[in-house]
Parts: sequence; structure tokens; C-alpha cells
Amino acid sequence: MTRSRRIPFVLLGWALACPCFAAEPVAPPPPKRYDVRLRYQIDAFRKERLEQFNKLLEHFKEIGFDKNPGPDDEPENPKATRMTGSIDSENARKLLLDRHVKSLILLPAGGMVPEGDTPVRVQLELVGGLNARGQQNLAEQVREVLTPLGFKEAVGYETTGNRKLIGMIPGGKLDALLEDLRKLPAPEKLDAPFASRSPLLVTEVMLGLPPTKERPVATEAPKGQEKLTPELRTLLPKDKTPGKVERMEVILASTPAEMDRDWLQTLTRAVPDLAIEGRVGPLVTVRGPVTDAIVLAALPAVSTVRLPRSGEPRLVSEGRNDPKEVLSASGLERLHKLGHKGAKVKLAIIDGDFRGWQGLVADKKLPGGTRLLDLTAERNNNLLPDPMPGDDKAMGLGARVALAAAAAAPGVELTLIRVDPASPYQVFEVARHINGDAVHSENLDARYQHLGYVRRELEERQELLLIEKALAFKSIAGEEEDRAKKRRDDYRAKEAKYIQDEKDYQAALQRYLQLRRDLASLKGIQIVASSLAWNEGQPVDGGGALSRYFDDEPFKAALWFQSAGDTRGQAWSGLFRDANGNGVMEFTAPDKPLPKDRWTSELNFLAWQPVKGDKVLDLPAKMRMRVSIQWREPHDADVAKDASDPYRTPLANLRLLLLRQLDPVGKTRPADDLEVVAQSVGLPQRLDNERSSATYEQTVEFEVKDAGRYALRVEGLVPASIRPASAPTLPALEMKWELHPRVFVETLDGPGRVLLQDYATEQAGVGVPGDARAVITVGPADHSGAARPSLGRGVFNQVPNAKPDVLSFDLLGTDNGSELFGAGEATGFAAGFAATTLSGRFAVEVPGERPGETGRRAPSAERLAACREIKPRESGELGQVVCPRSPEARG
Repeated sequence: MTRSRRIPFVLLGWALACPCFAAEPVAPPPPKRYDVRLRYQIDAFRKERLEQFNKLLEHFKEIGFDKNPGPDDEPENPKATRMTGSIDSENARKLLLDRHVKSLILLPAGGMVPEGDTPVRVQLELVGGLNARGQQNLAEQVREVLTPLGFKEAVGYETTGNRKLIGMIPGGKLDALLEDLRKLPAPEKLDAPFASRSPLLVTEVMLGLPPTKERPVATEAPKGQEKLTPELRTLLPKDKTPGKVERMEVILASTPAEMDRDWLQTLTRAVPDLAIEGRVGPLVTVRGPVTDAIVLAALPAVSTVRLPRSGEPRLVSEGRNDPKEVLSASGLERLHKLGHKGAKVKLAIIDGDFRGWQGLVADKKLPGGTRLLDLTAERNNNLLPDPMPGDDKAMGLGARVALAAAAAAPGVELTLIRVDPASPYQVFEVARHINGDAVHSENLDARYQHLGYVRRELEERQELLLIEKALAFKSIAGEEEDRAKKRRDDYRAKEAKYIQDEKDYQAALQRYLQLRRDLASLKGIQIVASSLAWNEGQPVDGGGALSRYFDDEPFKAALWFQSAGDTRGQAWSGLFRDANGNGVMEFTAPDKPLPKDRWTSELNFLAWQPVKGDKVLDLPAKMRMRVSIQWREPHDADVAKDASDPYRTPLANLRLLLLRQLDPVGKTRPADDLEVVAQSVGLPQRLDNERSSATYEQTVEFEVKDAGRYALRVEGLVPASIRPASAPTLPALEMKWELHPRVFVETLDGPGRVLLQDYATEQAGVGVPGDARAVITVGPADHSGAARPSLGRGVFNQVPNAKPDVLSFDLLGTDNGSELFGAGEATGFAAGFAATTLSGRFAVEVPGERPGETGRRAPSAERLAACREIKPRESGELGQVVCPRSPEARG
């Protein structure tokens, strides 16, 4: 096997203009010899032509070209412009070193080209000598001319600086490629550079290789479903039935004011039976038949309807911490011996899965007074919570986080708050209750109304039962005993049903009242640890509604410790580059070296990190993933006022493609043979819309059918204006801008995590609300204080500090044999550490502005001692520890 079968020669001044390109992808070796068809042009007559013709033949003889006999008058005939013959493949392109040779068709020696419309694989090599933009324009013009011939281009291959095209063309059209393409009909008149030169030098016919994979045409959304995301459209029934009841997310075209209820009336007027659960910013969680999505999407006030996005983290396995080592290294062992164990400090854990918590309390691994507040109950009419997810014998992440907190603060007053990870409004609701805000709950309003309806129904039934009772026990002359007995039995059955329904109502009423009391009691919480983080589906730049809640009016009621997530390697963020102007984003600057075995920076290959074991390059079959690209773009505030919503379609309409590498080792086909297996379609989601800017997100979900290597490609253009194309403009109104997108790969199903193998950045690896300035974002560390390799980090456009804010030890190890740990458990331990500190009569004041560099070590009592001096206050009050703004002493 050779390194490459396509070696471009330095021809016609290419060396003067050609930049240095990466080595071409590995491929099967070329044939030993080619059959050649060539076009030449000698613009001379008689003796001069004979001299030039003979020199041409001499050159051919020197390089080993065996010319087939031509016409008898070929040497002197100026109309003779074709030759055929054969040559060794290593010398084939040397034919072009004679200036009279204009173009070549190379076929494997002895190969037969199919006739008619049967497609054949071809590699087209274009003339060079242009700058990058000129070479790109020439390639685009050649595509335009070849399209009417039936040319179907491959995707993702190495273009050698836009001097090469690869694809399929009907065999019957092959000879047309020997001509000067300027003589072929074009869709419209083409100017320079196409008009000034014969663009096509070499057509290599690859008869021995499999055909290239044509890019499939993206299916457009049916009319009326343009605002629905693809995964939601797949759930729509094919008949006229309303379809399955689903929980959905409606993104409003603008964010309503806090007391604004017009959005609610708009939605319920369109769909009267729609269950509206809650709202955070423009994101409204609803429940109803999937066909309701079509009705909702038709509303001008609605921007997008989609399925919910989960904030549940994927756990990783990176080694177990020893409890004794952790407690000793953190300094907590010493504090515990002094009696500081978090007593009387109220700490809350927010998660979606607390399986096993009762057993932990019974085994005294969690404090005896630990209580569970389950917010999933508030959206059910019976006010009973949803079942815990997964295997009942396993321990939920929330229980693990609680264990970590209890290990650091054994005497803490622990409240476990269960929320649906796919309902961010519930985290928002919890935060507002803790902060003492006046909280309006759509769910509790609905439950109150339902309880009132049930109460009225029971009263009506009671009145009817009194009448039926009188009739049931009334003696009727001549009535048979069996019939009288049946009448009494029917009454007793209705009475029993009524009594049971009354008990159920009273129980639901008590659960409703208790839920309200529990929510009100959250106001006293002093420390919060949340393991949930939304890495896509919300603006992940510090500008989302949930993150802004913590920052706009600083959250002062409690210390909020937020998991940074275990997302290292899953995010890329940077400047949108398209140096060659082909409408495909480059993941790195042109002067940066390419990763090994890569031929372009326009592809970002993926990798797979199993729960246990080393990272591999092949994605496993049946794993499901979602790729998202998110960006914020500036808008003209005057244009945005237009009622027609001109910015619903973004200025930069970015598209995602997922490609499969068909033969990574280049054994049967070139390594740059790629197949498009998934691509984004339709409008992107508009996650946030303000008068002067908006955040968009385009996604594609994919299930791997065949294990193998896959790559990501981003297409799109950045316009030179912040005004939409439909808006009239003047040069003075134009405003150039830079686009900084964020790519994130999320694993939906599979025993591990999908990663960006080639290009991953430290930026934007932390989700919502960890991107807020006011929360304390926590990353996982081992017992030595070193960061775990999976640690998610982030530096955001609107957030001046690096995240995470602190490192903390992840879980100390559990008795159920599981080895899955991560940032969630580190967050619990950090919260427990703070609780123990508070119980020691000290208050930790976290600076409003944290340094721009993430701390390198986990928090410890020794590091706490490095903070500013402890200032004792008057008797009975807490002392104060103010940590300086330096990474060495962050705690």
C-alpha cells in the first residue's frame, strides 16, 4: 500500500502560487499503466508545426509514452488535436510538461469505460496558479458547467486547495471532459477566472475503485411544520389521530416580562386543553398530544417547538477516592474532630434521581432528618411523584451527591430536591423559593383548579347518593327480593367508590398543602448543590434566562454550588473561519498543523470514550448522539421591530453534516471517501431573541447503524451585514461582525461518551447554569487535588472568568460496587465542605469577581487558612473569611 495514489505535479507555474498542503489521504495504489487520451494544440503550420510536433513526440518518448498510430497526415494537419496511447502511471502527469498538451483522460490500462448513463468515478485536476479565493471561484464555475453533464460530486474529500474535484459522471459524457470546458454550455455566462483559461487538466477514471457516495438531498420540512424540530416531526401520526401525549418545549419569539400573562392566553386560546407546566425565560414546558405542536408552531408568538432537552449528566469512571485520604487531604478530618460537622446548616441537593436514599438514611450514611421534596408531584393531578428512573436496586446520582455532602458534613440538615432533568423551569422555581421570591407556579395553579373541580364533583355525587340511598332502601310492593338486593348492592358499590374517591381527594389535598409548605420552607436553605447542567438547548454563554437569574440580581440567599460537568472533549468554540470561501467552516487557523492522517481542517473526527477503558476512534453501533451548533449574532434593533419577525431566519444559517469514513486505512478506497449519514434540516431553533441580538441553535440527532469512524462538518456563510437580505439598506448602515459558534456533541444512549477527537477547546465546556458568574461552579478532582481528565471548563463571551471556579474531590466511594464518579459528586463534597465551615462559626464570602484562571487544587482547610485573616464579630455572630482573588487561595 502506498501513501497516496494522487500526486500533483508542479505544472505551469504552480510552484509559484501553490501553498503547502498536508499529505494526501492514504489510498489503494494506482494502476501500473494508464491508457491515455489527450488533447493537444499546436498553433503553427507546415515546417514550424512539424518541428513542434516532433519535439512533442521526443518529450513523449523520453517519459515512456507509447503513442498509438494516428492519422497519416497528423504531423502536418493543424486540425489534429487528439492522441491516444499508454504510459506508466508514475509518468502520466509529466505529459503536461509540454505546453502543447492541454488535457488528459487517464484510464487503467485495458479498462473498459461503460457507455450511456452508467456512472464512473472520476478525479478531476484543475489548473492552478490562482490565489485561494480565485481557485475556489474556478472550482465553483467548473461545478456549474459539469452539473448539466450529470456530474455528482463527492463530499469531504481532499481538494488540494480547490485544484481537485472527485465524483461520478455518466460514462457516455467522459469524452466531453477532454474538451476545453469553456466550449460547453453553461447555466449562465461565466467570467474570470473560468473565462480566461482552460480549467481542466486531468481526468483520471478510477475504474477499480468503488463509486463515491453522493450527498443526499436534505428533506425539507412539510408545510406548517417548519418550526418543529426533526425529532418531534418523527412522532407525528401518519393518520388523523391526535397522536401520543408528549412533554414538549415551546420557545417563544420573545421573553415575556415576569408579570406578563399574554403568552399564556395565546397558547391556551390556540390549544384549550394544553397543559402548561412552567416557564423560564422564553422556554415554556407543555404537555399534550404531539399534533398540538403543529397548532402551536403556527402562532406568530412561537419561535420553535421541540422535545425537551435533559440536563442529566453522563457519569464517568476515572478512579475511586479513598474516604480517609480525602477527609485528611481536605482538612475536614481535623474540623470534624473539633466538632464542626455542619450542624444546624441547611443544605439542599438538586438532582433528578435519588434512588436508594431511604436505605442510606436507615444505614446512617445520611443524616437522620434527611427529607425528600419531589417537584415531579406538582404536575400530576394526584400529586404523587413520578417513579424514580432506572433499576430500583441501583443508587441514583442524587443519592451519591448527598453521600458526598454528608461525608464532608455529617451533621448537616439535608433536603433532597428532586426535579425532572428535562424541566429546567423546576430548577428556576427552586432557586426562586430559596431566594424568597414570590413564585407563581403554573403547575400548582392547575393542581388547585383540579382539586376544586374534584371537590365540586364529590359534593354533587354526595347529593345524588343521598337520593339513591333513599330509593335503594325503600320498600316497593310486589318487588322481588333479588331485584331489591341488587338495587341496594349497586348503591353500596357507588357509596364505596365515593368514600374511596373522597379519601383519595383528601390525601391529594394534604399532599398539595404539604408541597406548598415544603416549597415555602426552602427559603431557609443556606447551601445548594446542583448536579444538573444543560449543555445545549439553552444559550450557553452566560446569557440564558436561568443563568441571568443568578447574575442580574445576585443570588444572595444561599451559596449555590453548581456542577461544571464531565464534558471535556465534547465542545469546540472559536472564530468561524472560511479562508478558501467554499462555505465550509475550518476548525482551526490555516497556519496550524493538521492532526495525523487528516487532510483538511474542515472535518472534526469523533471518538468514543467507554465508561471503562481507553478512548477508541470507532463509534460503536446503536449509540445515539445529538450534535448541536449554537451561535449569537448581532441584529439591527430598528429592523427587529418589524412585526414580520425578519430575524426568525438567522443571518448565518449554519448547517451540520455527519459523515462516515468508509475506509480509514485506504485499503479498498481512498481514506477521504466519505458518506453523509445525517444532516440538519430546516430552520434552526432560536433560543433567545432580543432587539439587538439573538441566539440560534441547529441540531442533528443520529443513531450509529454501522460501527466505524465518523466526522463532523459545518457549512454556512457569514454575511457582511447585520441586516437581513430582505431589508433595504445603505452602505452607511452596514456593520461587519464576527461569528463565534459553539459545537457540542451529546451522547443520548450508549455505554460511554462521544468526543471531538481532532478539535476540542477549553471554551464553552460548562453548561447552564454553571456559566453564571454568581454561582460557584465545581469541577472534580482526585485525592491529590489534581483535576480529573473529564473536567468541563469554559471561558465565555459574556463571562470574564474561567470556569470552574473551584475543584473538589468527587465521591469517596460507595458500597454498591459502582465506580462511576464525576463533577456532580464533587459538587456535593464542596457544598458539604462549606456547610462544615459555616458550622465552625465562619462565613465564606465568595468574591463577586473571580480570577480569570481556574484553580489547580481542590479546596482544603489549609487553603482556607491562606485567605484573609478571620475577623471575629460580636458574641453570637459568625466570623468572616474573605478569600482573596488569586488562584492559589481559591476555596
